[in-house]
Amino acid sequence: MKDVDPGIKLLSSYPTPGVLQKAGHLLDYVCPHHYDVANLAAAANDFARIDAMIRTSQPGHALKIGVTEWNTTAGDWGPGRARLWTLENALACSRYHNLLHRHCDLVEIANRSNLTNSFCSGIIQTDKHRLYKTPTYYAQQLYATRSGNRPLKIEFEKPNNEGPDFSATLSRGGDKVTLCAVNDKLHAIAEWLDFSAFGKGGQELAVWTLVDREQAGEPDVTNSFAAPERVIPVASQFSAASPRFLYRFPSLSLTMLQWRVSP
Repeated sequence: MKDVDPGIKLLSSYPTPGVLQKAGHLLDYVCPHHYDVANLAAAANDFARIDAMIRTSQPGHALKIGVTEWNTTAGDWGPGRARLWTLENALACSRYHNLLHRHCDLVEIANRSNLTNSFCSGIIQTDKHRLYKTPTYYAQQLYATRSGNRPLKIEFEKPNNEGPDFSATLSRGGDKVTLCAVNDKLHAIAEWLDFSAFGKGGQELAVWTLVDREQAGEPDVTNSFAAPERVIPVASQFSAASPRFLYRFPSLSLTMLQWRVSP
């Protein structure tokens, strides 16, 4: 196939050393499936494992990763499957999006499974004449429409073991920084943020917060045909007096803050 059309891209599922040693020179992507993305450490370790495998088996060849299927569960037909509808699942998937940002030098493709229905796993749920969107739909929508194109390194003044899970990106035009923060705890967390590398004065930040509008404090809240917008992004503004400020991340929330870059 490559002889006929050198421009095609070849993907290989379930990467192994044998596949890479024998056919890696013909491949463009190796494609794991991640169906336990709530276990963020395991997903990160798998990226590290595959990266090491590529470096060992195909040194110098620019192979990339395409996660052609991912979700928080696949074959579980019990409570684990039902939790795919929940706010808790949206936050787990958001943390995985942050992980993809942190590894975007290696991971170029990531296809979530599934889009519609599929016994809870679809981020759009339908019947014969209606639909509603799950909390995870709105989380993915925020990452698709608010994140930038260039990843940024985040520096912490202290270990971030108990704080929100963060990622940050810069827009294609270099005029906006978007900070993504996932607080999956049952309590709010206040964190000092510092955007001084991108501006000297204070400003009004645009903010989007995915959260339970009823503030029940329950991870398993869902949307439904009866209450299709219980968990949706809420847009707001935050007035920062300077580039360094304290921000309170609500419990059980995904927050995106957008800082306008200035001289």
